[in-house]
Amino acid sequence: MNSTIQQLFMIPTFRKAVLEVEDKHAQSTPVEDNILYQLKTIFVALNESEKQYFNPKGFCHSFKDWDGNPTNVFEQMDADEFFNTFMDRLENLIKGTKQQHSIKDHFGGIQSNELICKGCPHYSEREEPFLTVSVQVKNKKTIYQSLSSFIEGEMLEGDNAYFCEQCNKKVNTLRRTCLKKLPNHLIIALKRFEFDYDTMTKQKVNDYCEFPNRLNLEPYTQQGLRKAEKEKKKAEEGGEGQDG
Repeated sequence: MNSTIQQLFMIPTFRKAVLEVEDKHAQSTPVEDNILYQLKTIFVALNESEKQYFNPKGFCHSFKDWDGNPTNVFEQMDADEFFNTFMDRLENLIKGTKQQHSIKDHFGGIQSNELICKGCPHYSEREEPFLTVSVQVKNKKTIYQSLSSFIEGEMLEGDNAYFCEQCNKKVNTLRRTCLKKLPNHLIIALKRFEFDYDTMTKQKVNDYCEFPNRLNLEPYTQQGLRKAEKEKKKAEEGGEGQDG
């Protein structure tokens, strides 16, 4: 929670949008239960206070769980789960204001869920909006390995082959997800929790994952993948020509 709010604060345009938004629930919601008010309080304190820290207990109290209880600060929460829940609630609070599109404008991207038929020339995709890209961290030494796993996809073949309606038959098909439209600020969430069916509890994944200061995302985009596939096909055709 702390790290997420700190990262949001460090985006000047998002910070400005939050501080300027009109709180339409100010009169109907007590300040101790008002998430927007508590978020503004944190941002103002971090921006104006001379103190080296700010205690977010007010925000923790306002951010209730599904049973209506304040956040349990002694329980670890999945960052991705918290962020998406937080953004969903914040979006509802700023709806109808000048800043109602701030979340989408800053963090909104589009991913493509593709079906690439290998036994015929047909192709289909379904676009899906996202605020975060969740990637595997278990057994992944770098963020590049995590992103490569994200776009790897799976081959549907045999009994599990995809039924192509245009061909009216089952064909081997690659099903994968890739980035189609990048947001202005990309949030990559590492999947640090997995469910243990033996203990029926969530277990934290503490694997080390290295990341660079600058990240080239082109290889993980739809445009980048098509470019790489085109170059690979060209090289293979060139190699066949030389063999002939």
